Amino acid sequence: MDERIRGAERYQGFPALNNLEPSDFPGHTIIVMDGNRHFGQEHFGDKLAGHPEGAKTAVKLLRASLPLPGRALTFWGFAADNWRRDTDEVDQLMTLMMSTVQQNAAEIERLGIKFVHLGRKDRIPEDLATSLREVEEATQGNDGKVLCAAIDFGGTDQDILLNQQTARTAIQIARTLPHLSEDEIARTVDAEWLKQNRDPSGILGPADLIIRPQHYRTSDIGWLNGPATEIFFLPELQFPEMGPQHLEAAILQYTRDTQNYGK
Repeated sequence: MDERIRGAERYQGFPALNNLEPSDFPGHTIIVMDGNRHFGQEHFGDKLAGHPEGAKTAVKLLRASLPLPGRALTFWGFAADNWRRDTDEVDQLMTLMMSTVQQNAAEIERLGIKFVHLGRKDRIPEDLATSLREVEEATQGNDGKVLCAAIDFGGTDQDILLNQQTARTAIQIARTLPHLSEDEIARTVDAEWLKQNRDPSGILGPADLIIRPQHYRTSDIGWLNGPATEIFFLPELQFPEMGPQHLEAAILQYTRDTQNYGK
């Protein structure tokens, strides 16, 4: 069988990626869902009308990406800074995120996808937090792709929470093992501890690839932007306009840039 045909079957819908090996693909890709409000204003005369279109795009991109190698795909849908938006918009976003999760939960579970929520659950509405927990628990044993929803996530906020957890852990160790020195207690906070406490699933590292529509910036993305993270900007594009061809272009750029990384 012709090699190009085999590649097309393996990466269906992404013809430009046919010649890539699975190891060439980013293991963790983040898509920043930016531009929904501008899209809504331009196409519907209502900025809030863009958010449902963004949710539809996220589902389409997830489905399109399934044939591709890569361990994890994260959609950053609500930043910690977004609480400063109007109450009506925040309420709509919370309701939309809950309905999107609920409507797609069965498909996520059926496809063997592991679902992970990145961010805080104590500030979002309880019904949304409950929906997120239910899908996380239902897919905990799945060993397929990892789908992450970054909701109420922000780098600075995550740093504060991590420092608080570090302080609590140090106090607990000091009380339980009073013979340990300060240096010995400090050394218990190692790379593995950081990973387990930074990511509630304990399975994620920083992104290999971040795709950002509309802006040339990463915002407060925190630890998800690591030292080897490739960033692909789409400044002329609003998230609801994003399609598989843009994901394809980002992966191609990633493979070109990472070939010489560190050399």
